[in-house]
Amino acid sequence: MSDNGPVMEATTQQEIVKTCESPGRFNIVCMLTRPGVNLFMITLEYNHFIPGTDANDEFLVWQMSFDGLPFMVLSIPADKKDLAFQVAGETGMKISDGIPILIGGGAEQVFPVAGENTFTLTNHPDSPAYASHEEKEAYIKECHQKADAILRAHDEKYGTDHFA
Repeated sequence: MSDNGPVMEATTQQEIVKTCESPGRFNIVCMLTRPGVNLFMITLEYNHFIPGTDANDEFLVWQMSFDGLPFMVLSIPADKKDLAFQVAGETGMKISDGIPILIGGGAEQVFPVAGENTFTLTNHPDSPAYASHEEKEAYIKECHQKADAILRAHDEKYGTDHFA
């Protein structure tokens, strides 16, 4: 098990880009306001890169702002990318080719982390995220409940408390 606790440190955009450009990494850009993103990230980390283990040292996450919108960039070892695709399917999400591009005012803004090994997390086309307002709200609530259940199970097993 890793002796390292959670690490929160300021990182420059250039450092993030350099890490993500490594061919040994698989990167996923996640817009934080997208329904289901939190469940995907918690499921992937807490089921496959368990906090407090050496595997968690390879689960890298950065929060970034892109045109005022909140994003997370998640980076895992490239040889573990099948786990990300598996969890995306299990959580109603989809890992899509490409990165966010904002178009407006005659200009394009390309997300700063890009490359052949960088993808975007979206909702599966059949996701309730695209349904009526009521169905979308129910889906968001269900995702939060599932994520909370994963965290509570982790707390029970490892003696931590995410809800303190």
